[in-house]
Amino acid sequence: MAICTFVGHNALYDDDIYKRTVGAAFEVAKQNDTVEFQFFWKGKHSFSRISLVAALDAKAHFPQKEITITLVTRPNHYNQLLQELQQGDAGIPACLIDKVIAPGVGDTHRSNRNIGTGVNMIERWMLSRSTHLISYLYLALYDEENWQYEYAEKKGVTILDVCSELTMQFVRDGFASLKDGQGLVLAERQAGSTRKEIGERLGISSGAVKTIEQKAIRALRWYVITRASENRHSWKPQEPDVCSIFSLGPVTCQSLCLFGQAVRFLVETYGVNRFHIISDYCSSGYMSMLKRETKGVPHACIIGVANMPDMDEQEWGDYKAQHIPPCNRVENLNIPVSGARREELSVLAHLIEHSKFCLCNLSENMFAGDIRYYVAKSRGAVLLDIGKKHT
Repeated sequence: MAICTFVGHNALYDDDIYKRTVGAAFEVAKQNDTVEFQFFWKGKHSFSRISLVAALDAKAHFPQKEITITLVTRPNHYNQLLQELQQGDAGIPACLIDKVIAPGVGDTHRSNRNIGTGVNMIERWMLSRSTHLISYLYLALYDEENWQYEYAEKKGVTILDVCSELTMQFVRDGFASLKDGQGLVLAERQAGSTRKEIGERLGISSGAVKTIEQKAIRALRWYVITRASENRHSWKPQEPDVCSIFSLGPVTCQSLCLFGQAVRFLVETYGVNRFHIISDYCSSGYMSMLKRETKGVPHACIIGVANMPDMDEQEWGDYKAQHIPPCNRVENLNIPVSGARREELSVLAHLIEHSKFCLCNLSENMFAGDIRYYVAKSRGAVLLDIGKKHT
């Protein structure tokens, strides 16, 4: 079994960071039958979002393997986060997460109960239970997370570095561009000298050394961000994916919030602009939420899906007129099967086979086992269950 932690900068310097992080996650999954990917959420514009997407893609690419996506949080925020996830207020869709953990929660080991609440301490705890680290850390940029890289090395954790050589060159160029002794101070600090030792050699106080160091770090990061932005493009997949929507159950305030949050994530993160929705939901609150979340999305297309093999042309024309709008199109699968159960299963199997994402609610769903089976046998479909519970 592998436990893989993601640690990286809050800023994203590279346009291909998504591709390289996914490649690293695939490498871990390829070598292990059971993998737990864990990360600490730092916001949708940070490396943690890339980490989540990479873990999600690995889970879809290796459906026969046991892959778990774990969200790590502070002990004093654990219960609040569980509540926020179920209400759709966590800033991250609950359906993407398999497990939520925090140091000391449910753990009787004294050393784990005494873990602090700072991000550095949480990430160090994560690494203490890890076999692998996917690292997006340019050490010369002197972020606090650099300590985690050194800690992982000491612990013998397998490190997969996803930094790029191009940005490393920007860092080196930026280092050379520093003025007023800033480069000298950073070089001395990188070599292990204390601020007091540097101050004694330069004839200044340790406080002055700290000021020079902080200015140098800000200048270096700004240089790298500026140069990298000239070469950066969107990290989203180039080809927008398809999402199928089915088996959602009755509309509730909670289910609508969770549904809307999941759709928003797919649109913003993957650029999904094509949605197949079972026509039974075309007049429901789910359709209203879907229309709201896709408003303004370029080339957005909502396709109502039905299976009416016995309808003649006139009847099908009337049926389409009832569903356009709100749908942009309506498709008839025309799957000739007998029996309501077999028909519904055939429709579900078709949608799963032709989609990257499957958005549904499997809580108290009579077809939950069948849906999970079809997803596991698919060509990489991602199951997003808005009825998932976390403990």
